[in-house]
Amino acid sequence: MITFDNERQAEAAVRLWQEAFGDEEAYIRFFLSRHDDAAALTESVDGSLVSALYLIEGELIVDSVPHKAFYLFAAATFQQHRGRGHMARLLQKAETYARQQGAQFIALVPASPTLFAYYARFGYQTAFYAQPVDADSLSSLDLTGDRFQWTDAHLTYIRDEAKAFDYELLEKDGWLFPVEEGSILVPDPDRQHPYGMLLPLTETAKGIMPQNAYIGLAME
Repeated sequence: MITFDNERQAEAAVRLWQEAFGDEEAYIRFFLSRHDDAAALTESVDGSLVSALYLIEGELIVDSVPHKAFYLFAAATFQQHRGRGHMARLLQKAETYARQQGAQFIALVPASPTLFAYYARFGYQTAFYAQPVDADSLSSLDLTGDRFQWTDAHLTYIRDEAKAFDYELLEKDGWLFPVEEGSILVPDPDRQHPYGMLLPLTETAKGIMPQNAYIGLAME
């Protein structure tokens, strides 16, 4: 379960998520109550939460070798507190936390195209590319390249979430694909569709940065 400093912060985190992303309260509370492989990082002003993000454990597979990584998710600041550097400080906290946990990378999927430039200011580089195809194409996919891989705990969570909120998942070789309007996201070998970014956390990570990796299921 994701924890906060107190109940007031936990409730503020739900309101912040709703304001930023428009998700239903039931979904948000489901996410916050079901994770034992995720951490919440927050910024507060006078004891009140103003900004938050979440880090979910995973691995980045590069040339068939796994490297510990985190997926940064649902980063947001209350509208009335934006433009004051809260998210910049929070991203630095995330970087410090991930290094302390021995991670080599942080991955994220910007919530809108304009945010690619924002995250680039903090060292993130476009490294994931994906394109939508008809869901019937799943059987022919090649999923052997560089990729972000979820932990078993998170894959279990996603399966439970799909059942709880009645959305369709397809599965191939341990990969989960949400189906949206009959389409799934698949690797884009031509790098025409930027999808996500990576932050290398060590000199070793910088030397092995993939140029075109893939996230089989991303949380936006």
